[in-house]
Amino acid sequence: MTRKQKNVLNQNCSIKRRITNFIMNFFLALVWLIRSMIKLLGKYLRD
Repeated sequence: MTRKQKNVLNQNCSIKRRITNFIMNFFLALVWLIRSMIKLLGKYLRD
């Protein structure tokens, strides 16, 4: 394997890692949003 091929492989890995990180962060933000909305709805319904 040449150095160029290794670089391409490393780039692919980092792109995949970036995408997975983005998706994980997106889901965490989504879950947090849903939870805070449920809390707000609960307060609103109790009043």
